[in-house]
Amino acid sequence: MLARIRAYFQLEAPTRALFEAPTAAGLAAALTALEPVPGQVAAVAELRAQIESMSPEAVELMLAEEGGR
Repeated sequence: MLARIRAYFQLEAPTRALFEAPTAAGLAAALTALEPVPGQVAAVAELRAQIESMSPEAVELMLAEEGGR
């Protein structure tokens, strides 16, 4: 789980962060405190939620449009 958190949010979260924050809200607060750029965790979480709600075709189209810029 910690490896996924590190990969998704591109930050170094110590193992103790998982145990000191046993709720999702607590973990979110801990990650926010660790972010190198203010707002990074929220922006990544919002983008992941948006992508997860899209169809595979819509994701491919979005990536193709981004690649053409």
